[in-house]
Formats: sequence, C-alpha cells, structure tokens
Amino acid sequence: GRLPVKETLDIFMQVTVALHSAHQQGIIHRDIKPSNLMIERDSRSGNPQVKVMDFGIARLTQHELTKQSKTATGLIFGTPYYMSPEHSRA
Repeated sequence: GRLPVKETLDIFMQVTVALHSAHQQGIIHRDIKPSNLMIERDSRSGNPQVKVMDFGIARLTQHELTKQSKTATGLIFGTPYYMSPEHSRA
C-alpha cells in the first residue's frame, strides 16, 4: 500500500541528506532508484532509517581522488527508466 505522506517526506529528506553528503565529498551516485534505497525501522521509535546503496557507477569529482572528471561522450550510466529527461537525451 501507500505510505503516509509524513513518512514519505521523512524518507525523501533522508535520501537528500545522504546524497548531499556524498556530493560534498565529491561523489555523484548516478543511479538513484527505489532498489538502491534500503529502509529499516528504528528498533525503538519504529521510524524509517534510509540507507543509499550501490555506488558502483558513482563518479568521483575531486581531483585529489581521481583524474576522472567527465563521462566519455556517448556513454550513459544508470537505469534508463529512472534517468532525468536531459540525461537520457545525451
């Protein structure tokens, strides 16, 4: 069934915080989709605790970490069904 709006927003906010943290460290996930979000219930409160998984095709943007700075022209990474329109047109 559907999740209550308050719980959905809590999950969404946790995902955005996790992605923001990764971005601050120079990591771009590139494949956010439902199957890469794991949700557990906190044993005390019962509230959802979200984990962002599968950074397998992530891109590192900090020059100290790697020389990788751009994806080669014509290469598309991620799951097409969950890509943004501008990414899928590339």
